[in-house]
Amino acid sequence: MRASLAQVGFLTVGAAIIVGSIIGAVAGYVGGFADNVLMRLMDVLLAFPACCSRSQS
Repeated sequence: MRASLAQVGFLTVGAAIIVGSIIGAVAGYVGGFADNVLMRLMDVLLAFPACCSRSQS
């Protein structure tokens, strides 16, 4: 069975929404140290595309 590009895109975005919602809910519910750790982890993960891109914009 072959998956179309749209199917792969929707599945990827859906998984990202679910994982992001869980991480945000845990950070919001627990707060404090766990919130800081989770947010710093997300900062590191979100910094990689900017560090690895070849464009100098």
